[in-house]
Amino acid sequence: MSVTQRALPFVISLLLAGSAGAQEAEKGATVQVPSGVDQPAEGRANPQAAYQAADDAYAAGDMVSARRVLSALFSAGDTGSEEVPADAHLLYGQLLLNGRGGPQDIAGSMFHLEQAAGERPEAATLLARIHLSGQSLGVPRDAERARSLLEQASEMGYPEAHYYLALLLPGVSTTEETRARIPVLLEQAAKAGHVEAQYQLSSLLSRGEGVPPDPEGALTWLVRAAENGHGMAQFNLAYALGTGQGLTQDREAAAGWLLRASENGLPAAQRMLGQYYLEGTGVPANRGEALRWLNSAAATGDVAAQYYLGQAYRRGPEDGSEDALAWKWLNEASGAGYAPASTALGEMAERGGLTASGTRQAGSIELALPRYLKAVSQGDLAAARRLGQLAISGELEGLTSPHEAVPWVVAAGIADDTAGAAEWLRAQSEAGVRPAQTALGLWLLNREGAAEAAAPHFETAANAGDTEAQLELGLLYSEGRGVPQDLIMAHKWLNIAASTGSARARERRDAVADLLTPEDLSRAQTAARRFFEDAAATPPARSTE
Repeated sequence: MSVTQRALPFVISLLLAGSAGAQEAEKGATVQVPSGVDQPAEGRANPQAAYQAADDAYAAGDMVSARRVLSALFSAGDTGSEEVPADAHLLYGQLLLNGRGGPQDIAGSMFHLEQAAGERPEAATLLARIHLSGQSLGVPRDAERARSLLEQASEMGYPEAHYYLALLLPGVSTTEETRARIPVLLEQAAKAGHVEAQYQLSSLLSRGEGVPPDPEGALTWLVRAAENGHGMAQFNLAYALGTGQGLTQDREAAAGWLLRASENGLPAAQRMLGQYYLEGTGVPANRGEALRWLNSAAATGDVAAQYYLGQAYRRGPEDGSEDALAWKWLNEASGAGYAPASTALGEMAERGGLTASGTRQAGSIELALPRYLKAVSQGDLAAARRLGQLAISGELEGLTSPHEAVPWVVAAGIADDTAGAAEWLRAQSEAGVRPAQTALGLWLLNREGAAEAAAPHFETAANAGDTEAQLELGLLYSEGRGVPQDLIMAHKWLNIAASTGSARARERRDAVADLLTPEDLSRAQTAARRFFEDAAATPPARSTE
C-alpha cells in the first residue's frame, strides 16, 4: 500500500529539537538492504523496489529499516532521477521531519518534500505547513511560498490543501475575489471529508462571512462534523439541542453529544455533562458520573468546572466529610478570578465546617468577609447583596466603614425591598455619611419617584463634594424635578461635576449652556467658581466616611 493510498496524517511537532549532523550519521550507518531488492551494478538498489521495501517497513512500524533503505537509495546520488518514485521522497521527507528512525533533519526533509511536491499534493501541503509554522525548527516563515505550494496542491484536488489555503488567504490578500474563494475552498474540502473544514464551513455559514447567512447549511455541516468526531462540533450541537437555540430542544440527544465530546477530551463538554448528571438533565441523575466528569474538566484548569465541582462536594454528605474537597476546588477557581467561587467560599466560612487542611472551623463573619470582598472586587453581585444584608443587620459593625457598605446595602435593597436598605441609608445619611446621602437621594428618586424628597439629600452631598450628587442635582434643576427649574443652578452643578471628570455632566452642561443668555452663562460660571473658592478656604471637616 503506497503512502498516497494510506493518506497519512501529517503532524509537525513544534516541540522537537533539531538535530545536527543527521545526514552524516546516516551515511555512517551500515545499511542492510532487505532481500528481494535488486541491486544495480553501480551499487544502488532498484528505486521502485527499494521504495516498496521501505514502505512495507513503515507500514509494519519499523521506522529504522524504512529510513535505512531510503538513505541507501538516496546516498548513491542522482536524487532527482525520474527513476526514483515521488512517494519515496515524500516518505523520506516525513521520516526526516519527524525524526523517525533516526535524527531529525529539517533541511533534508524540505529538500525531499520539494522533490515530491510536483507530483504529490501531500508533499506540497506538508512543505507549505513547514514554511508557515516551522520557525521553531529554524525555518523562516514564507507565506508566499506556502501559498504557491498550497495552490499547486489544491489544483490537484487535495482536500487538506483546500483547507489550509482557505485559512491562509485572509492573511495574504484582502480582495473581494480572495474572500469569495474561502467558502468555496472550505466546501471543496468539506465535501471530500475533511472534518475540520466541515466545522469551519459550518461556522462561516452561520456567521455569514463571505456568503449570505445559511442556518440550514450551517447545521448540516455542523452535524456532519460532529458525526465525524469533531469535538467542538459535538459540543456546539449539544449546546444547541440542550438550550433549544436554533434547534428543537432535545436534552436527551444533547446529553449523547456531550458524552461524545467529553470522550474526545473537551473540558467544556465534560463540565456540562457533569452538570447534566448532577441535575438529571437528559440522563438519570448520577452523582458518581457527575463527579467523574467534573473532576476531569477541573483537572485541566477549567475554572467553571472547578466551581461546579466544589459546589457538588459542598452539597455532599451532611456530616461535612467532603467540605475539604469543596474548599480545595472553590479556592482554585477563586484564585483564578472566578467570582462565584469566592462568594461560595465566603458562605462556607460564614457557616463553618472543614477547611482545605481538614481542620474543623466555626463559622465567622470575620473569616467570611475577605472572601466576600474578593468576590465583590471580581464583580459578583451575590456577594455584594450578602454584604449588604450583613451591614443592615449590624453584623459588619467594626469590620468595615459605613461608607464602604453603601453600595452593598443598595444592592441588597434592590434585590429585596423589605431588607431595610432605605432605613439604613437614611440613618447613615443623617449621620453625615456622604455616599449614603447620595445613595438615599437616588433611592428616593428612582425607587420611589420622590424627586422632591431626594433633592435635599443630593444638595447636602453635592455641597460636601460628591460628584454624583452634583450631577443629579444639576439634572433636577435643568428639568425642574423636585426643585423649581433653574438653568443657572443647573449649569453651576453640572459644571462642577464636569470639572471632576463626569462625561455625562459635561455633555448636559453644554446642552444647558446653549439655552442660556451670555449674561446668565457668566452668572452660572461665577457661581461654580465661588463654590471652588469657598471649598478651598474652608478647613476640611472631620470625615464621617
